[in-house]
Amino acid sequence: MFDNIPFPIVVIQWDDASTDVGWEEIPKTIEPQVCVTIGFNIKETDDHVLIASTTDGHATNARIQIPKKMIIKMEVVKEKPA
Repeated sequence: MFDNIPFPIVVIQWDDASTDVGWEEIPKTIEPQVCVTIGFNIKETDDHVLIASTTDGHATNARIQIPKKMIIKMEVVKEKPA
């Protein structure tokens, strides 16, 4: 099923930015906004990981680029085919 897909599948837990709109009380604490992303690791540099949710092995769709400084944990679910 995945033999023709040239990318590993990964799960990334990462700390995202967050925003509020309007007048808000000053918070007593600031909590991390931890997200979990799963997808195809289509490209990785020293500073970033580029994940796609959909691929046909040549093109990708629904990509997210996550700075490595924001990554808490990254786990390989399925290795890249040999």
